[in-house]
Amino acid sequence: MSETVQHPVPAPAAATDSKLHFRVLKVGSCPSLSGRSTLVYQIACTSDADILIRLVSNSGNGVFSKEWVRFSLMDALLVADAPLTFGTLQPLFKGFSVNTGGFLLAVLKNLNVIAPNSDNPRVNDRGDVEGFLAEVQALMASSVSLGEDARPDAPKGRRKTITLTKGAGTAGPTQ
Repeated sequence: MSETVQHPVPAPAAATDSKLHFRVLKVGSCPSLSGRSTLVYQIACTSDADILIRLVSNSGNGVFSKEWVRFSLMDALLVADAPLTFGTLQPLFKGFSVNTGGFLLAVLKNLNVIAPNSDNPRVNDRGDVEGFLAEVQALMASSVSLGEDARPDAPKGRRKTITLTKGAGTAGPTQ
């Protein structure tokens, strides 16, 4: 008979404090866990050295939350002796799309924070968290600051923004 292990769930998940000041350190893209879409994510830090991660876009149809999430809250759920699956991060996203936890798990896999289990392709194990933290701390020590609208495929120089033209009711790119 298998026994269910319950872990304490830190709350709240989202870093939604209106006074939160952060600096975007890295932008990346990765496949979703199913491999059917490409996810774009950002990594940032606060002035208190908290690490934040958020999803920015999905090339597929899956809906997700774009809220910043503290890495420390996700890390608390990545228990070394527990299998890490699509549902591992779900407790952090009550009231958000069920895709969010799975999409962020794909990001963590891309960052080597979790690694594929050799016996079961649907399960992951805790990976090189220390390597990820060292990379982010090096970025924090640098002067890198990408801006909240940074994307991995954005051209250098002027960025396109979306504005609504009054009365037209549709959005269009403007420079």
